[in-house]
Amino acid sequence: FLLSDDELRHVLSDSEAAEVPEQLKAQVEQRGTEHLLRVDESTFERFMRNHPSSEARRRFDVAFMRRGGEANLGRLRDAVAIRDSLAHLFGYPSWAAYQLDVKVAKTPERAMAFIKRIDEGLLAKARREIDEVAPIAEQDHLGHPVTKSDFAFYSDKLRRARYAVDANE
Repeated sequence: FLLSDDELRHVLSDSEAAEVPEQLKAQVEQRGTEHLLRVDESTFERFMRNHPSSEARRRFDVAFMRRGGEANLGRLRDAVAIRDSLAHLFGYPSWAAYQLDVKVAKTPERAMAFIKRIDEGLLAKARREIDEVAPIAEQDHLGHPVTKSDFAFYSDKLRRARYAVDANE
């Protein structure tokens, strides 16, 4: 990955560049022997939903999540310190305690009980969705369980097969 002019670029192999979705091909930059694609909101969804390489999608996803890098870590440390100071000024032991008190949950126990109830329902739904796309991934000989970086690609593939609906049209 290269950081140039404060814009992150994803390095693609020749074969990965050849399989870039049509709507992104014009955004692939050639620098010497490298094929580079900007990593931002304008490229993320189309790349993740349309590029056939699981490994390329995984690397693109990691690059997208790491945008801002060390600078963001410094900002995060500053924000956590400010929140901690504010919580203490308001008489709370932590920012979390302050947030719980001013919101509906009021206590960590109530918040955790609420989260557990939601998690149980969402986890079952997520498992059903992954089970639904897994056969399509197997047809493509994915070679590993469907991951976060594979899900949008196979979900779109299922939608196209089932309903003749293409998110790119």
